[in-house]
Amino acid sequence: MTGAAFLLATAAAVSAVALETDQYYTWGRPLADATPALNAKMNLEISRALEAAKVSHRGGPPTCQAIERELRSRVHFGILQPIEIWATHSQLVPRLPATPEEELLFRRTDMNGNHGPFDTGRWIPDSPTIEVGGIRFGTDKLSHFFSSGWRYHQRYHAAKERGLSDQQARDEAVHWGILEERTTNGLLTDGVFSRADLEANFGGMLFFESLCEGPDPMVALEANEWKVRRPFDWREYVTPVWDEAYHVSIYSASRWRKVRPRLLEYCGRRNDPEVVARRERYRASERPSTADEAVAPLVRDGTLPDPSRFTLDQNCPAVAPGEPPVPAGPPASPPGPADEGALMREVAFHEADRVRRVYSLASLRYSSLQGLAGSVGWLFTSVESDFDCRTTCDLRGATVQLQPGVDGGQLSVGYARIFGETGRHRRFLATPYLGLGIRGVLLRTWREGYLGPPGLTFLGTEGQFTITRVAFTLGAMWQVGGADARHRWALSWGIGWGF
Repeated sequence: MTGAAFLLATAAAVSAVALETDQYYTWGRPLADATPALNAKMNLEISRALEAAKVSHRGGPPTCQAIERELRSRVHFGILQPIEIWATHSQLVPRLPATPEEELLFRRTDMNGNHGPFDTGRWIPDSPTIEVGGIRFGTDKLSHFFSSGWRYHQRYHAAKERGLSDQQARDEAVHWGILEERTTNGLLTDGVFSRADLEANFGGMLFFESLCEGPDPMVALEANEWKVRRPFDWREYVTPVWDEAYHVSIYSASRWRKVRPRLLEYCGRRNDPEVVARRERYRASERPSTADEAVAPLVRDGTLPDPSRFTLDQNCPAVAPGEPPVPAGPPASPPGPADEGALMREVAFHEADRVRRVYSLASLRYSSLQGLAGSVGWLFTSVESDFDCRTTCDLRGATVQLQPGVDGGQLSVGYARIFGETGRHRRFLATPYLGLGIRGVLLRTWREGYLGPPGLTFLGTEGQFTITRVAFTLGAMWQVGGADARHRWALSWGIGWGF
């Protein structure tokens, strides 16, 4: 495999993932407001980012851009964001499904669960639902807020540097997000164009714009030191259109054939008093959507299907004549006042209350230097004591791996960060959704192969990238023992399954 082919394979794997959600599942199920805990987590991370940026800029106060980058590094990582993983595990955050057992069942029965094993767009599980200020949305929106929101922010500033107006720069950022939803983040990969994701992206851009710049920044430079002026509050950004049961997605024809039968199972709930009341509250509080304004022309000219095609009202049987109207019910009560400082301390306490764990690793791959090879190993890590890694955890730590192959065997020691889960296992990391690792490798040949005769010893380094279980490795080896080798040094590559 050439280097170019390796990169193309990696890009293909990266593009074949997406995060989806199902708010219909929560209809008729009580869910407490997560605003206080989510706000406390964000305000804690902002304060940590200010401190870390100050430490790394001893010669003077850091720039606003340095603070933005520091904060982003704390909540963002690839396709799975640490803040979303925290929200799906922390006992401080109410969510549906509420337990790992419920979530594993939810993945099979929710509206997106109708798919086969080779449907790569569904290799990452759906996100649970949380509620902020009476609005329900998937935790995937937290990821979009910080990942795509950051890209919006970058494109906005690049457009401003080219002389575009504020509105033109924002429009350019939004149209970039639409391109992502039509390609790598949506229709092309898993057949879903999420208008709610676009709104979360835009909210993330607004957040980064207002973090330390603009007329009312959250942090400001005072007496040569950055200080918090006002606390972060998710309710400033979350709108009803984050709820995908209210602001429905657009589907490709093939995905819609799989989703529609599951969607129809919710027809009987759409006139429940709680559902009707929630929709009425949404309509009363909904504000204009920049993303929708940009999508509308694409719908009018037929580039995208009309979203109304995918609503329950269009697909469910009509309500029988003569049914009594459903009462709207009282508006949801906002969360009461919270002691922000106490909640931040509680979040920090739970993060510090960690336990050491060892997770087993396994993989099967084809290696340029070993031929077909299997691997067993262990990840030595620590996690918050209340995290149950049957569902996705953010794990990082030392790794030890043994890899016997057809042409030789290797022992490696390194460090890795893996977003993965054990599923129904206890300590076997059966599903690595995203992983990065670097390791030192000792390779011994025991059969004539690419490197030469048996009995050769090579030492080197190797990097690994795993995306939705598909693993890619790339490294370099130097001979340190044995007879004369055909190649005294060699590049190694591999592709396989696992980590």
